[in-house]
Parts: sequence; C-alpha cells; structure tokens
Amino acid sequence: MTKYCPACFGEFKDNVSICPEDKIELTHKKPAEFDKLVDVYAASGEIEAERIITFLRDKGIDARESTKGISQLPVTGEMGFCIAVFRNEAKRAKEIIKQARKDGVISENGNFLTV
Repeated sequence: MTKYCPACFGEFKDNVSICPEDKIELTHKKPAEFDKLVDVYAASGEIEAERIITFLRDKGIDARESTKGISQLPVTGEMGFCIAVFRNEAKRAKEIIKQARKDGVISENGNFLTV
C-alpha cells in the first residue's frame, strides 16, 4: 500500500515510514492537495530544478519536485527533472520561468510541460 508525506506530498512504498526529505511520519491517506499538483516544467538537471524551485518559492509559488512517476526519486527521463506546482499557480509559474529563461537566470535547456 502506498504512503504519502503530508508536507511534500511525496509518494512512497509501504516499507518506508518517514519522509527522507521532511523527516516526518508518512500516512496512508492521500493528501487532498496531491491531485491539485501539475507538472509545469522539466529542468535539464537536478541542480537547475532546485534553482527553479527556489526561484518560484521566492516569488510566492509553492513549487516542488514532481511526485508522479517513480516513487522516492526525482522524476527524470528524456525531458529532465520535473517541477510541479498547484494547478491554480501553473500559468503564473510558467510566465516566471519564461522570464527567467529570457533573463538568463536559468538555461533554456528545459522543456515546458502542458497542463
């Protein structure tokens, strides 16, 4: 049975009891906010993903590594490290990322994901 972190909404296998990121106890109850998160951007690497997440948080957007896909690991693949935000902040997050790319704050090697 899957467990979830109530803080970061991470999804974990049943044999894990503490979130490695937040150091809090996991629950079997899926957080209501979990389904409201959407992937908006796939960064070119882990460091850039962390930079974008920090940048978005500084702008007041609750960004995090996507928890969809492989549990307990950042979601990676051909498109890179995925960044998720709440659905109602997706448009603003994309605009902020576009501007950051234009300003050279982040590289243009990532990809925008459709919401």
